[in-house]
Amino acid sequence: MLCPVDPDTRYDIDASFSDADEDHMMTATINVSIDGVPQVTRSIRSLAIPLSTIKLYNYSNGEAHIGEIEVEFDRA
Repeated sequence: MLCPVDPDTRYDIDASFSDADEDHMMTATINVSIDGVPQVTRSIRSLAIPLSTIKLYNYSNGEAHIGEIEVEFDRA
């Protein structure tokens, strides 16, 4: 879990992925903001594989509303 959540609060999530290194690993950096104010940043090392799916999870009790998902990429 990246951060605790509050009801009726909009969270903006930005994720970026580095290029693969010589070990075929990359770094994913996730930033969470509320009303443009940064709340938390996490970096995760992972095996670099082509992005094929985006999964969003709601681990809190209650209802989640997922808004626009924007994907930008550069061709390798």
